Amino acid sequence: AIELFNGTNAAIDLSAYKLELYSNGGTAPGTTLNLTGTLEPGGTYVIVNANASDALKAKSNTTSGVTNFNGDDTLVLKKGDTVLD
Repeated sequence: AIELFNGTNAAIDLSAYKLELYSNGGTAPGTTLNLTGTLEPGGTYVIVNANASDALKAKSNTTSGVTNFNGDDTLVLKKGDTVLD
């Protein structure tokens, strides 16, 4: 699972953001998740792998293959084309 947290005092429009998964040291994303919705101040947005336990999926906002990563993969959070994390 991946958890995004809004530590600001303003709501965030998630439609401007995306997560990209670069597998096995690749230089192009193999999986991209375009985010949707609004993340309120102090709120979290949880993305869970579709194969996760039902208990974990019950705590998620969405499921996505972008969470299918291991030790040699890179997960990138972008706003538009700007890398944030």
